[in-house]
Amino acid sequence: MIPIAGTDEDNTSPATRRRARVKRPTQQELDALPADRRLELINHQRQSRHQNLNSVGILFGVVFTVASLVATALTLRTTQEGQITERYTKAAEQLGSKRREVRTAAIHALGRIADDSARDHNTVMDLLASYVRERDPGPKAKLPHEPHTDVQAALTVLGRRPRVLPGGRPLDLHNIRTPGIQLARANLRGANLTGANLNQADLTGADLRGANLIGANLKMADLRGAHLVEADLIDADLRGAGLSGAHLRGADLSPALLHGAVLSGADLSGADLGGADLSGADLRGVHGVSADEIRRIAITDSATRL
Repeated sequence: MIPIAGTDEDNTSPATRRRARVKRPTQQELDALPADRRLELINHQRQSRHQNLNSVGILFGVVFTVASLVATALTLRTTQEGQITERYTKAAEQLGSKRREVRTAAIHALGRIADDSARDHNTVMDLLASYVRERDPGPKAKLPHEPHTDVQAALTVLGRRPRVLPGGRPLDLHNIRTPGIQLARANLRGANLTGANLNQADLTGADLRGANLIGANLKMADLRGAHLVEADLIDADLRGAGLSGAHLRGADLSPALLHGAVLSGADLSGADLGGADLSGADLRGVHGVSADEIRRIAITDSATRL
């Protein structure tokens, strides 16, 4: 049978029809109720109003709390940034002190700022690299037996920078004169070390991948286990350097001076040894290149151990 509009057999659900039949009682009906029932209805209406008001209050409370938290976070961030700026300014000023211990303390303070603020990290690295270039002994000055404490501190901070930093720039340490520097396991990846004097430096396990070491003085340097993959070592002086176990895949060693260098167990896969002086070098157990290839492309002598 086709339902007729307006009857109980239309398409509306039973629940909808029940809700539609609920009518607000008239004043006459209310007056006819016993006193206790009227009081019950009045209390019910009051409770409904209070619940509505409470719901609105809770909503406003939540909004206010969120707004307060956001405002607090912004205030805290602004305060922290202000404190970092103040710390940076003070440390940068102290770098110009005549007292080496004050300069050293300032360097460590800058290192902590670099750790605390990713935004200021690169700025601190650039500042400390510039400090090393300016504070190391000049070309005509007599080199100390070991670097001064402030220069060592600056290079230590530079060497512990994160492996990966978005927007990071290569360290510019060209022509620095820091023989005997302690940089074991330092991160010098991609660093510009052209012409650097790193004579007798401790670079064991250092990350020098892709570093520019053209013409660098690495005589007697300890490079055991160092990562020199694709490093540019053209004209570098590695006489007597310890390179056992070093990773030299794809490194350019032409025509590096490797006279007496210890390369036992080093990985020379794809390394350019053309013209490299390997006189007296220890190449026993090297990987990636055969003894015949080494004799054909590099300079060897009777003291070269293959």
